[in-house]
Parts: sequence; C-alpha cells; structure tokens
Amino acid sequence: MLSVRAFEAAARHGGFAKAAAELFVSPGAIAHQVRQLEEWLGVELFARLPRSVELTDAGRVYRASVEQVLEDLERASIELRRHADDNEVTVTAMPSFVTRWLMPRLGQFRAIHPQIEVRVLASVPPVEFVRDRVDVAIRLGAGPYPGLASEPLLDEHFFPVAAPALLAEHGALASPRDLLDMVLLHDEFEPRIPEQVDWARWFKVHGILVPKRLQVPRLRFSHSYLTLDAATSKQGVAMASDVLASDAVDQRGLAMAWCGAVTGPYRYTSCRTSSHRRQGGRCSASSSGCVARHMTSDLRGEADRIVGVGRGGVGCNGALSLCSTASTLPFGANLNKGTTTFGLGLKAVIRVGTVECLQPCKADIRNSLLYDGTGP
Repeated sequence: MLSVRAFEAAARHGGFAKAAAELFVSPGAIAHQVRQLEEWLGVELFARLPRSVELTDAGRVYRASVEQVLEDLERASIELRRHADDNEVTVTAMPSFVTRWLMPRLGQFRAIHPQIEVRVLASVPPVEFVRDRVDVAIRLGAGPYPGLASEPLLDEHFFPVAAPALLAEHGALASPRDLLDMVLLHDEFEPRIPEQVDWARWFKVHGILVPKRLQVPRLRFSHSYLTLDAATSKQGVAMASDVLASDAVDQRGLAMAWCGAVTGPYRYTSCRTSSHRRQGGRCSASSSGCVARHMTSDLRGEADRIVGVGRGGVGCNGALSLCSTASTLPFGANLNKGTTTFGLGLKAVIRVGTVECLQPCKADIRNSLLYDGTGP
C-alpha cells in the first residue's frame, strides 16, 4: 500500500520531489517505493529522464485505476465516520442565509431534539455531501438537484429596506424614483446566481431608468448579510430578500422603504441524500438519515409558519407586507371594510383579508409589520 501511495503522489505531482514533500519522506524513499511497485507489477511506470520522470503508457493507465480506488476508499471511510455518530447532523447553506435565517431558528430545533448535535457549515460553493460530511444542504437556485431528495423551502421577494430612523429623516417618498436621491447599498452576487434581483432590475420593473451617474455602485458588499447590516446602521437603502430581512423588520431594525416587491428567479431548497438506513422497513430514529429528515421537516415547518398559508410569502404582490403604517397586523386579524389613514399621511382601503396601499400595492395582512415613520 505504501508503494501505491508513493506512486499516486509522484504521478499527480509529476515527480518524486514534490511527492516526497507531501508524504514527509525523502525523494529517494519515493523512488525506492516506486521501483518496488514496478518490480512487483513487472512493468515500468515511469520513464527516467536526466532531470525528471514521465509516466509511461502503462503508468497512465495504472494511475487512473489507482486514483479511483483511493477515492472510493476515502469515500467509504468518510461514510463510516458519519455513521459512527448517528446523533449528529451537519447542515450547510450560504453565509447570509445561515446568519439571517437559520441561526435564529436553531434554538427551537435543539429544544425539540436535544439529543441531536448540530454542526453548521456556511459555504458559498455547493458542498459534496460525503466528502464534507453534510446531511442537509439548503441551496439557492432553480434546481433540479439530481441524486438528492429535495423539498422547496422558501421563495424570495425583493424590496428596498432601510433603518426606520433614516426613513424618518428623509421623509415620505412620493414614488420609487425618490430612492435615487438616497444612498443605495449593493450586493455582489456570485456568478452562479446571475439573474438575482438587484437595484437595476427592481427599478426596471417599476419603469424607472437609472441615471448613468448612479449606475456605478458607491457601496458594495460581498454578502447580503453585510448589506443588511449596513442598512440597519443607517448607511443607506438595501435591496433585500424577504427571507433574509423579515426578522430585522419584525424587530423594527429595518423597515420597507417602498411597497413594491419583485419576485426573485430562485428559491431556497432543502436537499439531502436520498438513502438512509432502516430497521424493520422503518426509518431508524437514531440513524443519520433520519436525523437529516428531522432537520428537513423542522426547517420546512418553520418556513411554512413564517410565510403563512401557501408558498412564496405574503404581502405586496405575494411578498411580505411592510407598507407604511403604525399597526402590527397578526395572522387572522379581523378587519372591517373601510378606509383607514396610516402614518406618513398614507391611506389604505381595507378589504376582506387585505390592505390595499395607495403606493400602489396589494398587501396581504398576514405576518405584516408596518412602519409608521416615528422610529424603532
């Protein structure tokens, strides 16, 4: 086995010296192990040149086979380690989702399942389930996710948000065009989500052409959670996903600057490997697969609780409702038909189950926290 490992490292690095450094031995030791392997196989794996070595045809064929064997061995070893502790679940998602949505909800999961150890992995690129020992991955994209058991978790809707104090200082907006007079905060979306809703797309949907002087962002952030942090600290107005901003709005750290949400092209999906161990035809409560199913089920339940009935959120054009008013309207609130005047001089026509703002939008009252312009 040592000779095979030495050969694989030398073949991968294209020489004995780098292979020796990786394995913490001398180049002579690598050369000796490779020579022993060649003698046992009865073929020459490397052609010895004056200052280097090169794989022979036989060496290239053998390298491909060896790499596959070593990869399978590593995969089997990792899988065995995963099952060594069946009460551990590893969940991964993009950093902003972990920070803004997942972390505030982990406490409830641990309270329901105190026997389960939770490991959270924040990652931008998609992870490899076996290699990274991941049980549940929450991915943002259009799908599908072949080879995985996937369940839609949350759709996204985008609208501008800012600190309530900043909006109070600026005064009421007459139209979304007034946002161009404020500092706009920008996300730097990674290449794999190129069609995400940004300021340019949001303004385009509202029929507004952004002047050239404002097309170069003055403040840009690598992650959405940083953009929202900047908005909370009165640095400007952020284009926010309801998934990431809803908690901050509920806590009055942020408020909707204009009522007019744009649906995003992607959704959050909970993914896990489709295989899990069973006992007697039923899922073993202590198996890693069932622990992952517990996590997936609880995440989906929390998502459904937040967005209310149906997928895709509630409120303006299907998004979370955050129009300008002093009222907090709980799910199932009974409102009479009529016209009500809210903060900032806005009026709303109340119909059965909805609040129709004059800004204009149709805002479902469920889970609505609305800003009155007087501060947090």
